Amino acid sequence: MKETGVYSISRPLGKIFSHQRVAVAIGSGASAVAFAQSLREGRWEGRIVLISKDNFLPYDKTRLSETVNLSAENLKLKDADWFQHLGIELRLNTAVHRVDMTKRKLYVETTRVPVPYTKLFIGTGSRGRLPTTRLVPGINLKNIYTISDIHEAQRVYDVSKGKTVVIEGSGFIAMELVSTMKNYAKMSYIVTRQKRPFQTVLGETIGKALQRHIMKNVSNVEFFTFDEIRSITGNEKGEVKMVKTLKKREINCDVVVYAIGSVPNSELFSADKRALVSKSGHIVVTEFCETNVTDVYAGGDVALVPLDCAVTGTATIAHWNFASYTGKIAAARILHINESIKPYIPFYYTSFCGITLRYTGFGDHYDESIIFGDIFDNLKFCVLYRRERKILACATVNADPIAARVCFNIGDHFQWEPGVYPKIITDTFPELPILGEEFFGFKLDRETCITLYDSQSTTEEAVRRGNRQFDASQYKDTEFPLGLAEDKQMNFVFMM
Repeated sequence: MKETGVYSISRPLGKIFSHQRVAVAIGSGASAVAFAQSLREGRWEGRIVLISKDNFLPYDKTRLSETVNLSAENLKLKDADWFQHLGIELRLNTAVHRVDMTKRKLYVETTRVPVPYTKLFIGTGSRGRLPTTRLVPGINLKNIYTISDIHEAQRVYDVSKGKTVVIEGSGFIAMELVSTMKNYAKMSYIVTRQKRPFQTVLGETIGKALQRHIMKNVSNVEFFTFDEIRSITGNEKGEVKMVKTLKKREINCDVVVYAIGSVPNSELFSADKRALVSKSGHIVVTEFCETNVTDVYAGGDVALVPLDCAVTGTATIAHWNFASYTGKIAAARILHINESIKPYIPFYYTSFCGITLRYTGFGDHYDESIIFGDIFDNLKFCVLYRRERKILACATVNADPIAARVCFNIGDHFQWEPGVYPKIITDTFPELPILGEEFFGFKLDRETCITLYDSQSTTEEAVRRGNRQFDASQYKDTEFPLGLAEDKQMNFVFMM
């Protein structure tokens, strides 16, 4: 059975009649597939239709930045027989261009016949963010990419072999690309507005530790911090030739990859008068993944959901497990099972440059970080991000299964007394922890270890476990450099 086009699959339990209820999912990512699967496994008796603009079966998009051996066959989530067995109709290579929520019909580009629906799930996901031409002249040149889909990711790797690559961004996708490119590209340059990689999520202390590890294990990478691409020039073929940065650097390169966050694919609904879409471009949903339109649901990267673990009360988390869970929540609501998304605790995992990193919780607006273990030599550690003695998030490197266990402590919303920590952490790391940087608003606290770490008069040994007597009075509050406060505000979406 070929994998592109339109599948019209009959359920094995009997013929599907046109008068039956129809649940339609727009998209082919984790949320849409989980929605369709959960609905059928919950004994939904109507039709289930999954409409995707992609011309291949749903695939694992998390691996696009982790391997150069990309193919729809290797990355597919399920084969065609699996969808056929569950009676899920696939309409691939089919783009939806209009949704009439009053008449409950979808209009697609491949046919004039509208697709009726009884229940609608929006799982359109997100795409990589690109600056505008006004901000970065030359952004429309060839060989400028994001990692949004399998076609674009494959083009990145095809044109990068033996070439010089500039990557703007310093988050998870950017660092995974550095690791993937180390034996592929000739040279990789990281241009970032942050001081350290992962700083927005993990903090500056951990960012520096991971940066040291990356530079130790990847010989063909260089970091340009507190900087950003301001213009791109091309050759006579219209291909990238050079980038110029805010700090007047001129970097000759062949490929530019942007990993600076994502934009929700919500344009199809932005003109709706019922205000489905928020100012940030996300579709606002309830704890049951319902929109403000009856029988319309949304999940995954495109949805702004209420979360108990988020200090602000709502969040968008661009991660596979979270997307799958939102699809299950929406399906449960249709099946009259009131399962809420609010207690959900995010869990993220990745590996790069020979280390495994786990992150659980939602650490935005933490006011202190506490570091257990070794962040200098063996790189085995655990970090707790807390606010008012409550654990908001936990990150571990090469220290499984601590993050999975601490996930339950986060869900309990327990307030720990000063100096008291989860037992699994103290059993694994019996030595006393050190204090990482403290974030509140856009300032670094004066008692941070990173201040000492970067000090000319203090060596790395001064912040090791055996020497914690700091003279904090000599360190003053440090404002973020120009531009970082703006970046912090822009990146309220928790990108993994």
